[in-house]
Amino acid sequence: MSDFIGYILHSNIINLLAVAVFLVWLVKKFNLVGIIDGKIEQIKSFVKNAEQEREQAIAELKEVKNKVKNISEEKKEITQEAHKTADMYREKIEAETVQSLQEIEKNTEKFLDAEQKSLKESISREVAQDALEIAKEHIKQAITDDMQKKYINDFIDSLDGMKV
Repeated sequence: MSDFIGYILHSNIINLLAVAVFLVWLVKKFNLVGIIDGKIEQIKSFVKNAEQEREQAIAELKEVKNKVKNISEEKKEITQEAHKTADMYREKIEAETVQSLQEIEKNTEKFLDAEQKSLKESISREVAQDALEIAKEHIKQAITDDMQKKYINDFIDSLDGMKV
């Protein structure tokens, strides 16, 4: 029997049992089951959060794909609106330009007419003054002393005939 006990002591079964007892003792002493359960819960929570983030990212990806799909249509609409707005402003500017040119033309005509009248009046005054000067000189040269006396007497006689 001593051979049997020696055989058992040297066998792997005892070593295996000793390691198992030691492991059970370690697990109970350090509460490794609780720690492992806590780690398992952390990993489950992490996986759950990762799945939620994945689903959220997929939803955002679908939204972005829809926006990108519609972007060419939106671009066309924006371009059309821009062309309409530009045409409207162009027409408005053209109309205002035509109106401004007409007003400038009217004001220019009025100014030219006024300048023409002013020049005519100025020339007429100068011609009248020159004519009076020339007539005065002719009269001075043409009238003699006898004629001057006769005109003064005629004037005085006409004053006598006037009634006041």
